[in-house]
Amino acid sequence: TGLYAPIKECDTSHAYQGLDNILHKYGSGELYNNMTTYWPSENKSNNWFWTHEWRHHGICVSTLVPECYSSHNMYQGVLDYFKQALDLRAEYDLYAALDSAGIQPGSNPNKNEIHSAIRAAFGEDAMLKCDPHSGDMYEIRLYFHVKGKSQYVLTAPLETGSCQGSVGYPEKY
Repeated sequence: TGLYAPIKECDTSHAYQGLDNILHKYGSGELYNNMTTYWPSENKSNNWFWTHEWRHHGICVSTLVPECYSSHNMYQGVLDYFKQALDLRAEYDLYAALDSAGIQPGSNPNKNEIHSAIRAAFGEDAMLKCDPHSGDMYEIRLYFHVKGKSQYVLTAPLETGSCQGSVGYPEKY
């Protein structure tokens, strides 16, 4: 994840604003539609959220040397980053992994059941983040080592997260 990337060492000249417009205007209609379907903002505008994700994570993992592209468009790194994120989401379908283990949205599984289901499906664990007041899970985070431009190797998380005991697994909205 870009969470632990050394932001100060990333190329901030590519820290664009207005990602909603960039994705809509320069990306394919499919990319933009998939972003609104699979990676919408929960409580702020999509533009704010996608700009945040790009500025805090994307600029550190994308190809920032335009010469590396055979036909360069100024925002190609942005488009590649979000397409890769959506491709990884499809490849590592957490809902399907939990469903295969009998864990359904709206249930309250034990955190160990969730960790076991993810390890069984993908061979590595994930970090689970839960609201400290409600105990509801709000994030499952997978970690990858990046090799080259597009080879992502799933790896163990740095920590297993903040969830304890019985976890509220919210229904999808």
